[in-house]
Amino acid sequence: MSETNGQTEEQTKSRDHLWKPGQSGNPGGRPKGTFSLVRLMREALAENDLEGAKAVVKAAVDKAKKGSFTHWQEMLNRIDGKQSSGEGGNVSVTIVFRDE
Repeated sequence: MSETNGQTEEQTKSRDHLWKPGQSGNPGGRPKGTFSLVRLMREALAENDLEGAKAVVKAAVDKAKKGSFTHWQEMLNRIDGKQSSGEGGNVSVTIVFRDE
């Protein structure tokens, strides 16, 4: 097995089936009218339902308090902004809950 540009002949040959630059792998795209969770969420939030929005936030906070890393991560990204991959290192965070 010889290598060219860090790739074996087998890897280079397996790339022959890939699309050419500028060519889409799905030219038709998603069919119109298909289920979209994002669209449903946008529609629900566009209704200006303050009580509904508060319920969503409360549910997310409750899940984060119970240990859901995903909910913590989303809340921190929304509050402080998403950390770019260029900033680095491990960060230690202590979170204290107070009942109000």
